[in-house]
Amino acid sequence: MSSPSTAIKYRLSFTTGGLFWSESIDLVDRYLQEGDWDSLRTAVVSEDALHVRTRAAGMRISREIISRLKELSEKELSFFKNASTHEQLWMLWVAVCRHYVNLHPKVHQGLH
Repeated sequence: MSSPSTAIKYRLSFTTGGLFWSESIDLVDRYLQEGDWDSLRTAVVSEDALHVRTRAAGMRISREIISRLKELSEKELSFFKNASTHEQLWMLWVAVCRHYVNLHPKVHQGLH
């Protein structure tokens, strides 16, 4: 058993909101136009583009969605924009898997 200092910490953010499909469509479209994740995140929060109750929720959700989308290449993001719903959902699943594996390199090493 791992000691507390070497234990892998898990983020539970995936359990809230699922894949954020409709939100991701809007954010990918805006990113492909603007090309800057940081300014996009700031704009999304200030405009309440996600239509959430509080600013804190907007910050948390936009951070989660953008951190996942950043896992996709420019080519994948362009594909996502024009893909079918089914393909978009698969791409979001790929982004989630990459994001959570990249957060925990020890888990990634265990997969090889």
